[in-house]
Amino acid sequence: MLAAEIRTVGGKLKRRLREHGGRDDLTPSQVSVLLRLEKDGSATVSSLARAEGIRPQSMSAVVTPLQEAGLVSGSPDPSDGRQTLMSLTPKCLK
Repeated sequence: MLAAEIRTVGGKLKRRLREHGGRDDLTPSQVSVLLRLEKDGSATVSSLARAEGIRPQSMSAVVTPLQEAGLVSGSPDPSDGRQTLMSLTPKCLK
């Protein structure tokens, strides 16, 4: 059931990306991060990197353009102010 939901969300996201396509298209890594944040909720860059199997520095390079595009935003982790939680913005959810 979860796999079917993920496929549905992925399909919707792919269609939306095609509608708004251009040279500023999202990379597969960026799409993966957006889907993970949608499915699992807010996460730190480090935890996203672990989940995707890449270094935190590499994940920062994936997340930064998403922030610049207004698709994700960071806020202090309430349990650890040194950490930043990344989450989808209303623009992305829309």
